[in-house]
Amino acid sequence: MSIKDLIKDNRWSNALYISEKIKYYNFENKKIQDNTDEFKNIGKWMKLFKNDKELMMKRVDAEGISLKEFDMVADELPFDVNNTNFIWHKDLTDIFTEENNICIDDYIMFNKDELPFFEFAVPFLKRSIMVMKERLNFFKDQLDIDTIIKIAVGLITEAVVSMGLKTLTYELTSRRINGKLKGDTREDRYDYFVKTNLDSNESILKLLIEYPVLARLTVENAVGITENIINVIETLVNDKEEIESYFNIKIDNIRGMENMGDLHDGGKCVLRFNFAEGINILYKPRDLSIDESFQKLLEWFNEKGIEKDFKTMKVLNKGTYGWQEFMKYEEVSSNEKINNFFERQGEYIALLHILNGADMHCENIIANGEYPVFVDLESLFHNEISLRDDIALSGSAVTKAEKYIKESVLKTAMLPVLDANFLYDSDISGIAGDIDQVLNMYDIQNKNTDEIKIVRTKITVNSSNHLPSLNGEIIIPKMYVDNIKSGFTTCYDLMRRNKEELAHVIKSLFSGKNVRTIIRSTLVYRTLLEASSHPKYLRNGISRNYIFDYLWLVLKVEPDRMQSITYEIEDLLRGDIPLFRAGINNKDLINSNGIGSVKDAFNNDAMSKSIDLINSLSDDDFQRQWDFIETTINTKYFLKESFESEKAQDEAAVTLDKIDKSLNYEVKKSAFLKEAERIAESIMSSAIIGDDERSISWINLGMNPDEKIEFKIVKSEFYNGVTGIGMFYAYLAKETGTQKYKDICEKCINTSYDLIMAGRVDNISAFMGMSAFVYLAMHVAKLFNREDLIKKAEEVIDLIETGIEDDDHFDIMAGCSSTLIVCVDFYKNFHYEKALELARKCGDHLVKKSVKSEKGVGWITSKLNNYPIAGMAHGNAGIALSLMTLYDLTKDDKYLNIANEAIAYENSLYDEAEMNWKDLRSFDKDEANREKDKKNVSYWCNGAPGIGMSRVAMLKYCDSAIIKNDVRNSVQKTINEGFKQINYCLCHGDLGSLELILLAAEKMNDKELKNFVYTMGGYMLDSVNKDNGNWKSGIPGRVQIPNFMLGLSGIGYELLRLYNNEIPSALILEGPAA
Repeated sequence: MSIKDLIKDNRWSNALYISEKIKYYNFENKKIQDNTDEFKNIGKWMKLFKNDKELMMKRVDAEGISLKEFDMVADELPFDVNNTNFIWHKDLTDIFTEENNICIDDYIMFNKDELPFFEFAVPFLKRSIMVMKERLNFFKDQLDIDTIIKIAVGLITEAVVSMGLKTLTYELTSRRINGKLKGDTREDRYDYFVKTNLDSNESILKLLIEYPVLARLTVENAVGITENIINVIETLVNDKEEIESYFNIKIDNIRGMENMGDLHDGGKCVLRFNFAEGINILYKPRDLSIDESFQKLLEWFNEKGIEKDFKTMKVLNKGTYGWQEFMKYEEVSSNEKINNFFERQGEYIALLHILNGADMHCENIIANGEYPVFVDLESLFHNEISLRDDIALSGSAVTKAEKYIKESVLKTAMLPVLDANFLYDSDISGIAGDIDQVLNMYDIQNKNTDEIKIVRTKITVNSSNHLPSLNGEIIIPKMYVDNIKSGFTTCYDLMRRNKEELAHVIKSLFSGKNVRTIIRSTLVYRTLLEASSHPKYLRNGISRNYIFDYLWLVLKVEPDRMQSITYEIEDLLRGDIPLFRAGINNKDLINSNGIGSVKDAFNNDAMSKSIDLINSLSDDDFQRQWDFIETTINTKYFLKESFESEKAQDEAAVTLDKIDKSLNYEVKKSAFLKEAERIAESIMSSAIIGDDERSISWINLGMNPDEKIEFKIVKSEFYNGVTGIGMFYAYLAKETGTQKYKDICEKCINTSYDLIMAGRVDNISAFMGMSAFVYLAMHVAKLFNREDLIKKAEEVIDLIETGIEDDDHFDIMAGCSSTLIVCVDFYKNFHYEKALELARKCGDHLVKKSVKSEKGVGWITSKLNNYPIAGMAHGNAGIALSLMTLYDLTKDDKYLNIANEAIAYENSLYDEAEMNWKDLRSFDKDEANREKDKKNVSYWCNGAPGIGMSRVAMLKYCDSAIIKNDVRNSVQKTINEGFKQINYCLCHGDLGSLELILLAAEKMNDKELKNFVYTMGGYMLDSVNKDNGNWKSGIPGRVQIPNFMLGLSGIGYELLRLYNNEIPSALILEGPAA
């Protein structure tokens, strides 16, 4: 086909997105052709939305069409449409049909060989150069236009080649595999591909017609960057005299121009201009009035005599854009000035806190000698988009704790992000961001050959401009916490003394200004944009729509986000990071082009929130904020220092022969009860009681799903929530008869129940979900004869049913197998038929979802693993136990058979040499790194102790030789290597391991094992007493936390088990004692 024919081809219609396609689609004609009620194209959307029909209809309603019409327009077939309707197609036509004799090599200042498929960019570059020459020629007397164009060509080339890289690599690889390349060497075959596919406008267009979305995006990107550069150069020339006067600089010819950030609003970005004699200036494509006002606020603090003065920065605001001083990194000249630097950082934390600053990470800070300078302030007065209004939780402890977190110094991003696996991720916080930042990047291997490939890799880059340096040595804040506290204290006190005046100054300086609002992590957007660059999403705009429709899932928890999602997707479809702004004095959210808005997106305006923070300055608030600061900084550096020492400690287990036999506490069990009471008092001292006086929560360090350590609010879960804590206080109240412990348990029950009834608990499992409430309520009902709790548990059981079919975890930790165990025990105790019905449904779900292999069956319990694994928490051990439990009640052989097959598979993973079951879990999404993850661990969650506990529990139902042998093996492994004194938690610590030995001793009436339990238990108690009562928790950093499986309440519960063995074992979800 000729270029003319290719341009007219109706396949370009495949580049349209759903909202565009609707405008031109002939629905009436299509309905005549297809007059059935059958849906052909929405199946994948339903899968994406997990068969949520209500969510699907909201997605359809956003387009203003019917479900049937959505199904029609979602087909991926081209249709007849006048291509001239589309600006991008007009630009495409110009790029590929206009006469253009420009010699590209005259404008190249880089090595083309370093850019694979450079030839793909040539038509786009020629057009951009021609447009820039025409439009910028007017300024040739003021600026060296050719140099500007050469710099711009580098920026445009990088963008265009990056856009096409994956598709071109795919096409080349496909031709190589199919033997369609000619040449003796891999370099020759690459050259052949380039010559036959990229050597002319016609050949490039033939390739692009197969990927219309790629064509559109590349055109839009090249044109957008070109237009942005032209506009910026025009404003630079127009503002030249004002810039030179205001900044006291002389602008000569441009020596360099650098893109300094993400693209927003159709290709706009921050640009750094470099002129002669090292002069630099920043262009920002936004209103800089917020930055101007911030400098004036710093001047107010300086005039008020703040201990360490702030440095101000020159900002020239031009309304819709502005120019900003480029702040250079400079070393400090003395140790005293290091102290001054960190003192000022403490001052800034206090100031940014009351301004509701967000996103103040290390890239936004330059260490200019002893002065930290914040160079990007568009996220001051940051407002939180409204979440659903939980009237049922009004005045609750969880709501109170959430408010403490949201309105704390943590939101500034100045404080460390604590990583449990810091070897693979980085802290980018403003005050302590890592010097060596680990980034996930793509590496192009085998360049300019037919074996070229794009490999995901991790690279380390130096990022230290936010930290001071002395004589070439970067200074970290580890030893300067006192200076940070001094600065935080003096600034906090100054603001507290001048509350009324400060509020007035802030209102006068910032009222009426707009700021950026971040409604979703930029990482989410980048991940989606990266995924959308895969060739399979570039053949049809509908496919690209589909991948971004992932964002609609947020409506399940935030139902009012419908309008903002449509704006997010509009930006993403353009290849931009979505951008929102908000007026400081109103509650509306404004989209990137400033035209669309979401009315009343916020509960309150940002200015009012800032004034509230000023009014709340007090002794209590100061202590709360300082605790956040001190804990995060100290924990960050403790993590790094303790990692190697714990690694060495992990190699040396504590065994019985190393313990003083006089520490056997079997005859003085009361010591365990006494210590449990001391722990209970400690947990109570940090509790947050709701304004309703009936609920309770805590704020503590915990791990999020990405294994980042963060301040978490204790919510409903058993693993790390109030139901686990309530379990400890319930049995402590029973053993001691102390009313206040019973009262804490009651508040835990109320909190969990209220959260479930408010729809804040989606999971159904016993460790992470709704079944946790049933488990606790069942025990408390039996302990204290509470008929009311039985009724509440029945209500929750009724809610669980709908979640069984959707469960894709299956395991004890987060899946329906733990729900099954709880429902069986609830039925046995209270004869509620629905509980038995749900237990059967869980069992049938597990049978149906089991994965067969030659060695038995298993379950895929994690998206990171495509194979079944061993273990109690996430593997076969816990699931098999649940099926055995159901078999014992129902005598249905299918449950027993699957349980036995699960045991068979798990035992195929037993390693005789290690005396342990192989841990096949993987923690890295990159398959290339997964093999390094393999470990030999011995904990409740994974390894011999947990598997042994499951087998001990099974002996009640199936007294087989295989199970008995597994118990012996697991007990021996645990005795030999299960006690490291790294931590004492139940999930992956020493007391969790001790529970196996206690269970085995009880079940087998083994006095030798019982002796081991009380000698090791006594040794642990003695060691902790010598360490000032420090029961090291299960989170890195070993900070004491109240949680059950990782912290103090679980430790306290195990001490109660040592005091009274009749107390049920929570680690096997044992029901109430008869």
